[in-house]
Amino acid sequence: MSHPVRLLRTQASQLIEYGNLTTTAAKALNLRNYVTRLLGKGGKKNLNYRRLIKASLFGEKSIKKAWEIPSGAVVKLYRLGQRAGDQAPIVKVVLELPKKVEKVKK
Repeated sequence: MSHPVRLLRTQASQLIEYGNLTTTAAKALNLRNYVTRLLGKGGKKNLNYRRLIKASLFGEKSIKKAWEIPSGAVVKLYRLGQRAGDQAPIVKVVLELPKKVEKVKK
């Protein structure tokens, strides 16, 4: 497995496990696409999806959390500025879960 693929899998695992992370803008765009596609396939919670998650992420904790995330989760990017050393744009990546809506009884 190549280095960029391992980096992407590691960042996706960390994002799902902790809910946010800080990285450069280029890596954040790739990460957003990867996680959005991964979670978008979770409409049917079956064995095939479980195996897809296991092949796409590292760590049992992140695999369990990804299994429990409901459909409709969104990955958002927030610009933080530039890194001091090389002026690379820094972005905070946040995984936002859908809010539970309670029905009001009349």
